[in-house]
Amino acid sequence: MPRASLRGHTIHYQQVGEGPDVVLIHGLFCNIAFWWFRVAPKLAETLRVTALDLRGHGFSAMSDEGYRTVDLASDVGALMDHLDIHDAHVIGHSFGGAVALAVATLSSDKVRRLSLADAWVPSHQKMPPLS
Repeated sequence: MPRASLRGHTIHYQQVGEGPDVVLIHGLFCNIAFWWFRVAPKLAETLRVTALDLRGHGFSAMSDEGYRTVDLASDVGALMDHLDIHDAHVIGHSFGGAVALAVATLSSDKVRRLSLADAWVPSHQKMPPLS
């Protein structure tokens, strides 16, 4: 079970396949299993697939520093550096879509393509009326 110590946090990840890189980011209250058993094997037929457990999810360590989108995206960017991933297709599901969007913003030199699946991006949601 590979883990990397990144920015003071222990992040669990898995890799499979060979070829161009794709990075999979799960949603809130989920883990790597969301992708790993069905999606990753199919993608790995032609791609190198990297999936991770976001901080505080799955086998990644919890944090006293919080779970802001930008912090999780910085973890993903650090993992990409650690694994020498650049020019990747980053895919995020649900809250992972917000994280993926932040990865593309913070680490634009590493992201070639971005896909958001059923993404929840707070800054793009309608603001409820204030009373």
